[in-house]
Amino acid sequence: MAEIEQGTGLFALAESIPEVQSLLSGLTKAPASAKAGREQVVFGMKGSAKAFFACLVHRATGRPVVVITPSWQEAESIKEDFAPWTPNGVLVFPPHEVVPPGAKAYNPEVSGLRMGVLYTLCDYSQRNMLDRLPILICPVASLMRRLPPKETMTRSLVRLRVGDTLEPEDLAERLAENGYRFEPLVGDTGEFSRRGGIVDVYPVTSNVPVRIEFWGDEILSIREFDPQTQRSVNELKETVVFAAREAFPQDPRVDIVSRGDSASVGARDTDMDEGVWTDTFFHYLPGDAIFLVDDESKVREAAESYQEEFEALRGTASKGSGTSAVSSKNAIYVRWDEVVKLRKAFDCIYLAGISRRLGGISPSNVVELLTQDAPRFLGQWKSLLFELKRLKKEGYVVVILASTKETLDRMTQDLLDGDVPVSRSEILRKMPLPGIVHLSIGRLNNGFSLNNGKILVLSDADVFGRSLRRQSRTTKATKRRRTGALTTFENLKPGDYVVHVNHGIARYMGLKRMKITGGTEREYLFLQYAGEDVLYVPTDQMDRIQKYVGAEGHEPKLSRLGGGEWAKTKGKVKEAVTKMARSLLDLYTARQTVTGHAFGQDTPWQKEFEDAFEYQETPDQIQATAEIKADMESSKPMDRLLCGDVGYGKTEVALRAAFKAVMDGKQVAVLVPTTILAEQHYSTFRRRLEGYPIKVEVLSRFKTPSQQEKVIRSVASGNVDIVIGTHRLLQEDVRFRDLGLLIVDEEHRFGVAHKERIKELKKDIDVLTLSATPIPRTLHMALTGLRDISVMETPPEDRFPVQTYVVEYSDDVIREAISREMSRGGQVYYVHNRIETIERARDHLASLFPRAKTAIAHGQMKEEELEQVMIDFLERRFDILVSTTIIESGLDIGNVNTLIVEDADRFGLAQLYQLRGRVGRSNRVAYAYFTYRPEKILGEAAEKRLKAIEEFAELGSGFKLALRDLEIRGAGNLLGPQQHGFMVSVGFELYTQMLSDAVRELRGDSPAEKKPQATVELNVDAFIPSDYIPDTSQRMDMYRKLAQAIEASEVKEIMDEFSDRFGPLPSQVLNLVKIAAIRCHAEKLGIRYVGELGEREGLRAHKAVILKWRTVPPSPSELSVALGPDFKRMVTVLPGRRREILIRLPELNPQHAVSRGVGKSPRGNTFLDRGQKPRTSEKGSRTHGEKTVQAGGRPSSDKKESVLDGVLYIMEALLNSNVPDNMRLILGKAGSGGSYE
Repeated sequence: MAEIEQGTGLFALAESIPEVQSLLSGLTKAPASAKAGREQVVFGMKGSAKAFFACLVHRATGRPVVVITPSWQEAESIKEDFAPWTPNGVLVFPPHEVVPPGAKAYNPEVSGLRMGVLYTLCDYSQRNMLDRLPILICPVASLMRRLPPKETMTRSLVRLRVGDTLEPEDLAERLAENGYRFEPLVGDTGEFSRRGGIVDVYPVTSNVPVRIEFWGDEILSIREFDPQTQRSVNELKETVVFAAREAFPQDPRVDIVSRGDSASVGARDTDMDEGVWTDTFFHYLPGDAIFLVDDESKVREAAESYQEEFEALRGTASKGSGTSAVSSKNAIYVRWDEVVKLRKAFDCIYLAGISRRLGGISPSNVVELLTQDAPRFLGQWKSLLFELKRLKKEGYVVVILASTKETLDRMTQDLLDGDVPVSRSEILRKMPLPGIVHLSIGRLNNGFSLNNGKILVLSDADVFGRSLRRQSRTTKATKRRRTGALTTFENLKPGDYVVHVNHGIARYMGLKRMKITGGTEREYLFLQYAGEDVLYVPTDQMDRIQKYVGAEGHEPKLSRLGGGEWAKTKGKVKEAVTKMARSLLDLYTARQTVTGHAFGQDTPWQKEFEDAFEYQETPDQIQATAEIKADMESSKPMDRLLCGDVGYGKTEVALRAAFKAVMDGKQVAVLVPTTILAEQHYSTFRRRLEGYPIKVEVLSRFKTPSQQEKVIRSVASGNVDIVIGTHRLLQEDVRFRDLGLLIVDEEHRFGVAHKERIKELKKDIDVLTLSATPIPRTLHMALTGLRDISVMETPPEDRFPVQTYVVEYSDDVIREAISREMSRGGQVYYVHNRIETIERARDHLASLFPRAKTAIAHGQMKEEELEQVMIDFLERRFDILVSTTIIESGLDIGNVNTLIVEDADRFGLAQLYQLRGRVGRSNRVAYAYFTYRPEKILGEAAEKRLKAIEEFAELGSGFKLALRDLEIRGAGNLLGPQQHGFMVSVGFELYTQMLSDAVRELRGDSPAEKKPQATVELNVDAFIPSDYIPDTSQRMDMYRKLAQAIEASEVKEIMDEFSDRFGPLPSQVLNLVKIAAIRCHAEKLGIRYVGELGEREGLRAHKAVILKWRTVPPSPSELSVALGPDFKRMVTVLPGRRREILIRLPELNPQHAVSRGVGKSPRGNTFLDRGQKPRTSEKGSRTHGEKTVQAGGRPSSDKKESVLDGVLYIMEALLNSNVPDNMRLILGKAGSGGSYE
């Protein structure tokens, strides 16, 4: 039995309590019968003492412990109480939601958490490590769903080790069978991809994806990789991949591919053979598991409610089929009475707060452990000292847990100053003694007392009266990320719009492989312009092509090839961005000349205030706070924009800035666009600043004239520290005694006159502007040096995920969704986006819910009337708000956690994304129902939107596109509506590029480094074969990277990426890489053209190259010296062409490069062999996936590439004569004929 590191001594003390010994005596062995476990009851158990007791049972018996709670929320709440007592943590097994019939819903976080628990149970069972199982917390609803057979799930465990023998196609097939989705690019959990001998997979139980590289049928390496860059970061010796979902997509009995884990399988039970859904959670547990039931009566009530909900919804789904989702023998649902029967096979302890009869239970032992919540001292130190001295006299053992070392140090010193004896240990290993206060590091929200044993545990929250910030719920198995920005060509499909920098907007029609001079093959982009114009763009000019990104739903006009229309458009945009950049630069320069107030360093109260934040800060919140504080501590006035999505924590960052300003004796004004936002901010500021001597007031039309006058006088006299208001704050009668910080929320929503007044206020004070729409990173970078911007991209991890359903509209769905929300005291947003029929929609809802109070909100209402409705809804005077998309931004109501959108197929993804952001802003599970009309004939565009919505519901590519459109919207808000028009005219990427160039030019910075423009025409096949990189978007992205490379070092990095992501390079890709390197070097040497001459009369050599210089080239004799003796009399100036040099290629052998010191890099690696991972064996030729690879380390080729390698040698030799070693191109083995090492 393994010891628990922390709390061992305290556990030993608790185990000595007679009542605890009585309980444990019946648990030292597993149940004697598989059909009858022992039942015991513990009365008096409350609060965080339950977690301590569960750990005590786990430690004392060495047996697995499962805690059953009434709900997922309560499971998460009790989970936090385990933190000080178990170093191994606990696992929560969340329930699937009851899903409306036909709904498509898949929540990766819920699925990941569930699969993590099932994986742990299967893995520990397989490795016979059940005595080391962590404590499991299981909401009762999780027990009421059947699972696939444990044997099936255990077989899904795929253990992979370096050196194992396995065919890559077999691994890919098994991953598909285990529920992994094939994606060309793996970026999220539950996805896999195969490219020849490389298989990428993102296990649902892992925090990072892994890349398995095969050499034939042998695993050559296992590497973790970064899903953002797709590059390997860490070598592993082995990895384990578990099933991605609870139902496997290859099983025709379970239509799970499109529905996700929460599919309405119950209605299909008659189609399911015996044994598909035979097991329950109980079958996965070892026989000696002990159940702790947290309040049996609440658990039973929650179970019966869940049962009723399931029966009602599934009964509706089964009406036409003649089956019932709950009566079939193998129905996925498990009735409560069956759960009780299954549970009785295990030892079970029922925890109850008060002594009462528990129905249906015949306990063999009943004990009373008198526990209480610890007293709260709220920072009253004298009261604490008095109580500690009283407890010492009564013989109590007192333990105080501090969440941080700083707090521990502070409490230690304060207690010693108060003459209280202290024993300090970061880990409680020894038996704590009465009469001494034992201090240790540990996170606990609320302490408890165990009166039977005279034990008191206090947390620093009990001592100081502030809530401990919540730990993130997400675990290694389900850590979510905001998906990075779309790559340039991600999801580019034939028919999509692209922008050619020189020729304008076209329609991309695909990649086309074509033969050129000499019969060699290259790949081209096929672009369709207006009329019948077409353009074939070489892949080495891919850097001139961008995917068109404009406003959502906007169809751009195709350009015409030739003519001046595109040039005129670009000219207008350049003029506009230059004018705007000059304006921004003038403003920035003017503010730099003004001396403002330099705020002091943080005070101790500042740290205390920030530590009291109830959530764990995101990295972006920490970064933004640091940037704002640095600005405030500077003598230059701050003018910073804080951008972040809805709910990303901007208000907390603004609060910290406001607190810092007040601590320095300055006043703060918070300006918001609406009265409702003013009231919400006022409420938030007052709650967070409670307990500090800071006066907060609000100024809006909800105040009477006399109340407004009173606030204005208090602001002028300095009696108000922070005033929050609408444009009323901007009126002339509002004056400040000493304004130091202005916070403006959503400045783009103010009118022109108000913006001018804001400019006046800004002159010499610090200004922080908040924006709820994100902006693209590229725009952020383009504005560097003109506008100080902090971007918050990390979503908070503490809130429950929004359960998103795409479902046909029906009264049953609406009735179930609203009933569920109202039964828990919540409110509902119902979006009906047609003002002319919105009252009819309200009346229909009223007929479905006669007792519900319903209100209407839309943009044509008078401002005062609309605000009153919203305030009434905020104050819970209405249950359902039927509205247009007016709720899309602004409101933050924690009690509204169900959103229903009618005709979702009519909305854009960005709108749906922002609408969904209105719910899920509390610690409750939230629901979003995107509905569409049944049997509605949809147009092609609507069908595409609906399909995108389904992807959006699964956080797929639609989610990323929604973010991209939001960013474009954010850019328009930041730069103004006129600039938004220019963005649309040329596409966002080109617009940003032109803005960046204008900014650089105005600041006098050096222009962006010129990309190589040299033309290389050599008769070799140079392209990326489709069997090497099957996905067109990825092929185009790699072409683009090579086209953008400026230095040979970049080419080498790209080559490493090819090898890392796609395996050994085929000859065509090696040629492509070499040509890119030649182009980079030619540009450095001033060569504009590199071409090949075949056998010619009068030439002794069969092959020669022609180099065309931009300026007068070196003389033939100088070139001969630089190239070495083998090139003597091989260099000629073409007659009549002074800038064109002909170089014949001698027959060189591989030793030439080495002997001249040309062939090795500073690290000794050859360029073209890097990343190839050659491995020889007795077999000679090995197979890398589907590509035959010679034992030398790369695919064989029958092409003679001596000219290509000869040109590389020439370039290297010329550069080697006048540039440092680290700029030299390192030649590598290039295959047969004239190759160099």
